[in-house]
Amino acid sequence: MRTSSETKRSLPPADPPDDERTKTKEIERLLDVHIEELLDRVAFKINEGNNGVIFRVPVFEVPPALKDALRESGVDLETDRVFKVLKVYAPGVARREFEMQQRAYLALEQARQGGEQVARIPKPFFARDISVAKTTAEKLRRSGSKIEGNKAGVIMMDFAEGEDLATLLYKEALRRRGYEDSLIENMPLDEIMEQVASQLKFNRPGGKGRSEAEREFEKRKIEMENADKLFAFLANAGFKIDAALPTVVERTIRTLHAAGLLWRDGHERNIMIHGSLSGSEAPTVHIIDFGGSRTFAGKITPELYQDETPFGIHQSRDDLDVVRVLRQFVEKRENGANGGAALPERARARIEKDKFFKARVEGAGSGERALKHGLAFYGTGDQAQLFPLFAFALLEKGRVSREQIHAFAAAQLERPDAFSATLIKPLQELLAATA
Repeated sequence: MRTSSETKRSLPPADPPDDERTKTKEIERLLDVHIEELLDRVAFKINEGNNGVIFRVPVFEVPPALKDALRESGVDLETDRVFKVLKVYAPGVARREFEMQQRAYLALEQARQGGEQVARIPKPFFARDISVAKTTAEKLRRSGSKIEGNKAGVIMMDFAEGEDLATLLYKEALRRRGYEDSLIENMPLDEIMEQVASQLKFNRPGGKGRSEAEREFEKRKIEMENADKLFAFLANAGFKIDAALPTVVERTIRTLHAAGLLWRDGHERNIMIHGSLSGSEAPTVHIIDFGGSRTFAGKITPELYQDETPFGIHQSRDDLDVVRVLRQFVEKRENGANGGAALPERARARIEKDKFFKARVEGAGSGERALKHGLAFYGTGDQAQLFPLFAFALLEKGRVSREQIHAFAAAQLERPDAFSATLIKPLQELLAATA
């Protein structure tokens, strides 16, 4: 027979009192009301990412009632920053990015407390799915937010001061072309990019691909070629940065990897710089956008950067690629036609690929032979993901047909022991794109 104390221990926990539940619901309601008020009256759009639209909010405009409601729910906005950010998504998306960003933030804060010099991450405060009024929903849609009906996902985080690395490099290119700083600083970003594209004769995707996958390959190929042109121009013009910047970015990324987190969106748009790239004082660096991040255990493999999509395999950019971009403006060499500045690593690779293309591809006896040469060339090192782009370049030049590419990829996948294992996914990707 159970004693009274045993009976008490076996009982399930009591529900919170009605007045406590009512208070919690009221706090939740107030949160939603005041977040919508910020979006409707105060917030203004400053940027747009792959999966969300970013609004800036002055802290002094945050209603005291919202601050109190957040404090009641365990979130203190603090007041050391002048601005906060509201990032708006489709419902159901915000929570995951919040969790990834919070994990990254805590990992870097711990490293900083241990004396490591690492970049910063905007502190995330909360993520919520909220319902908004029709007028607010219309405003969000006009801004580009992918909300569903009157439902939206929202993250509030600290604002990262400065400009993204890509914008700074574009501005530097115009500066090296003789544009005055006063003119550059008053130009909209779209115009800056258009001016650089015109000055450096950027290529534009032609949309010739028959499938979504082919068009995506073409877009990626053109973007890489244009980036190479920009980097080569800056290097040849003598642009330099302090070696501390790529060192801090690399240390930051390796700290995240040690914490079991892949950034998977490590490109120039997601590195914020507050200060000068080449000044005497080291700039403040933030890394942003963890919507595509992924946790992992063990060794980092190429598959961790890949995702299945309706259009085939999507390849995310290697986290450390942006470090290689930065280091090319630090390297020096004593002699060379570029006035002593090191030619960018990716530009050097492109030159070698161009030599290979002329010597091996255009001189090959048949399209299939060109594919074999290409497979041998791109199957080495870390260039495997370029093989599909190479194959579509042959297709564009009329050297091979879609059917030949498909048959070649299928044949190679039957003998994966004959080439680098990193080529398996690119071949599968190519097979799906030409089906």
